[in-house]
Amino acid sequence: RELTGVKFRAKLFCASEQKQELRNFIATNHAPKHMAENMLDRDWLKQTFNCVWSESSVRMPTVGIDIYVCGFPCGPWTPRGLRKGLDDPESKCFWGAVKTIKTLQPAIYVLENVMRTAAADGGKDFSKMTQHMEEELRGCFNFFWNS
Repeated sequence: RELTGVKFRAKLFCASEQKQELRNFIATNHAPKHMAENMLDRDWLKQTFNCVWSESSVRMPTVGIDIYVCGFPCGPWTPRGLRKGLDDPESKCFWGAVKTIKTLQPAIYVLENVMRTAAADGGKDFSKMTQHMEEELRGCFNFFWNS
């Protein structure tokens, strides 16, 4: 594929999605090698996850992951959900994403969500989230806003 004049090849190792219709869409359009139903359903000690296609436990790669992309649920911070912030069970996906990044150690990672995540509850949740990233990932990261 070509993106802004740069040609690159990408292979999707695994996708994670709870809704079957979206898993079908991902499979059709992105052809990942593995599909997980729940990104939190991982064994961190064994570094494995459950693949719904093979109905087996698959080892998470610890080398060779160039890019990790995660769009975690926005409901905890938006009118789509209950606006419970970090008290919402759906917010656990953020912590799971950070744990995955720490385990996989990709060259680049992207965590995507809505702008309201940063502004909700006066920015307290976002502050906790960024502090957690700084402590766990000890790397450099930037925030890009796009309305």
